[in-house]
Amino acid sequence: MIPTASERAARSLVALALLTLVAVLFLVVEADAVERFARYHLPKELALLSGATVLAALALARGPRALDIVDGAALATVGAGLLACVGAVDADVAARGALLSGGGAAVFFALRSLGTERRSLADGIALIVVVSALVVLGEAVGLVSPIGARGTAPGGFLGQRNNAAHVFAITAPLLFDRAVRAEGARRALGALGLSILVAAVLVTRSRAAWIALGTGTTCALLLAAAAAVRAPASRRGLVLALAAVALGALVLLAPAALRWTSPRPYRETAQHLVDTATGSGRGRLVQARTTLALVREAPLLGIGPGHWAVHYPRVAAPGDPTVAWASFQPTGRLLTNDALALVAERGVVGVLPLLALAMLLLWRRARDEAWVLPCAATLGVLVLLDSVLQTATGLCVTALLAAAAVPRPEHGRTGRLAPVAAALLLVGSLGGAWRAADRMQAQRAMAQARSLSALADVARAHPAALAPRFTLAEQALFERDCARGAPWLSELRARRPFTPRIVEAAASCAIDEE
Repeated sequence: MIPTASERAARSLVALALLTLVAVLFLVVEADAVERFARYHLPKELALLSGATVLAALALARGPRALDIVDGAALATVGAGLLACVGAVDADVAARGALLSGGGAAVFFALRSLGTERRSLADGIALIVVVSALVVLGEAVGLVSPIGARGTAPGGFLGQRNNAAHVFAITAPLLFDRAVRAEGARRALGALGLSILVAAVLVTRSRAAWIALGTGTTCALLLAAAAAVRAPASRRGLVLALAAVALGALVLLAPAALRWTSPRPYRETAQHLVDTATGSGRGRLVQARTTLALVREAPLLGIGPGHWAVHYPRVAAPGDPTVAWASFQPTGRLLTNDALALVAERGVVGVLPLLALAMLLLWRRARDEAWVLPCAATLGVLVLLDSVLQTATGLCVTALLAAAAVPRPEHGRTGRLAPVAAALLLVGSLGGAWRAADRMQAQRAMAQARSLSALADVARAHPAALAPRFTLAEQALFERDCARGAPWLSELRARRPFTPRIVEAAASCAIDEE
């Protein structure tokens, strides 16, 4: 069926909204943020949720349409995330986690509702990812000054090298497929983009991304080789793709411009690729084993979205090397294992809809898109080794590629459930965007505060912000002024009841658990 003029205009509007979403997501950083990781996590969360709001509004305006089981599974993941918030210790943290994942689901649902052209969507994503990879390569060779916080380069506009590497690795199989199967200029551009992504993943020294890239490339190679047996004409494309990978790997021979602690950084990463006995590999294994205790405690609904950091100190062994016992923030915010974090925080109720969605996406994928299985293999490795879907950038790219992989339902019963679902996703995404904007504003206000009284004003103006409360409580303890620190310690005691340092500090000021 030939689309009408209004349908063409609507699709152009969707394309514009998508390009804006992805571009802003990849480019925006917050230089004034006090907390290092907030400089890129918060603005990208705001970009994702704002884009999800726009897309959900466009899906709502489209009116009724046919829904299928894939849509149902996507909506079920949102409902399960909200259900997991019941009984959470910190309502703001739970809402942040649930609404962020809901924003990813909203992007996926809206794109299928709006009938976005799949191949153009995939190519547009690849283009923006490749441009971001060029910036990362520029940082690595000294042509571009580091953009992210100190110690996070080369991450480019994505802020942190691991986050950047995850996105590049996930997208690489798509460009491998373009190099093998596309024609003319698209094939050449696909091969060039593949070389850039391979090089960018390698210079980040992200071990999880190196392993995932190898897995995805191997999977893509096997599929392409099998296709070449049936269709010898595609062999030239397979050779081109392999040459592109080899060309990208040559970056390992280039001198590193960044100040790594090792004189041979790439060799060291390769030597410790699967090392779980020392360093961060050992720490991740310790955290994974310890987190199983949280899974056993709340197998049905989990401990609450985003609550791994809240509960982990409670179950950690006294000698756990990943816990800074004397700190108000003893662990990182996210567990570097998406799969285990999902099970611990959302329980069986949260896991089942997501597993069903994943299987449906693979089962109903477009048969002419051979990149889907290698992308899924890459993502499968990453979610076991790092935090990808818990971050806005990784979640958004995954949602966009998933929407490009699965055709929209053309037939089926049309009802009013689609507009209702779009409206609920719109409200949730809008609420998440408002919360993200408030967190960003709190970071800016903290950076501008020049006195403790000004910092106290920031804390009162932003009730959900923990950072100013940490600072105010610590300063009061340092000055042995329990009267001034009591209000902040009381709040922290309620929101972080299992952090040893906070519990001890509250007890020293005679603050009991409420």
